[in-house]
Amino acid sequence: MLAVCRGVVRTVEALQAVDDEIVPVHVDATDLYESEEPALAPEVERRQEIVFLALDLISGRIDFGHSLRKWLLKNGATEEDLAWFREHAVDLPVIGINLYPLFSRKVLLRSTRGLRVRMPYASADIIERLAHLYWARYRRPLMITETASAGSVRRRRAWLDSSVAAVRKVRAQGIPLVGYTWWPLFALVTWAYRQGRNPPAYYLKQMGLWNLDAELTRVRTPLVDAYKKLVAGGTEHVGLLGRTERVPAYV
Repeated sequence: MLAVCRGVVRTVEALQAVDDEIVPVHVDATDLYESEEPALAPEVERRQEIVFLALDLISGRIDFGHSLRKWLLKNGATEEDLAWFREHAVDLPVIGINLYPLFSRKVLLRSTRGLRVRMPYASADIIERLAHLYWARYRRPLMITETASAGSVRRRRAWLDSSVAAVRKVRAQGIPLVGYTWWPLFALVTWAYRQGRNPPAYYLKQMGLWNLDAELTRVRTPLVDAYKKLVAGGTEHVGLLGRTERVPAYV
């Protein structure tokens, strides 16, 4: 983590040295932790803090009062490392959040095998909840840099519609959610293909606007025209940005 974040800082410094109009978008692989068990509240909070760790490091926020400072020092970071990030803190002009209803909701529970994590399919309110968390912490414009659902075209269309509606709701509350990207454009080959021994088609996950068949031919779905209409509509579907001071506390 330290090496990756140092690389991010050095990259931003190098880019801005040649073009001060470059606007970095710092993309975060979000997770939203929760639990129905009150005893797990401290662990939920700790894991949620770790979700923000990379952005906190590169923006120089790991100070002496940070909740993860002692944890970092215990796990290999040095005082010099943390001081370097504070001295080389970079701005966060836009924060990109990647979220998926299949993966982004993490529910902690105890079982006979110890602490477990479930990933139930999330409703679109996960967008509002994550937007509030990131806005409250960083006060920077946000962009959904990746989102999609998997499965039938009907299921993907339901996520497209509900997630865009959630973007509209967030913007109406004054949180500057300034972009939305459906990813992938067409079905993807899952990471398991790297070590798998099955035919390539076995690893296809239909998450795109286009499907892929067994020969990797793109098959157009109605999602293509639906997404095209959203893009052409501008703010028609996501609404204008509301007044920031209207943003309520989100529990």
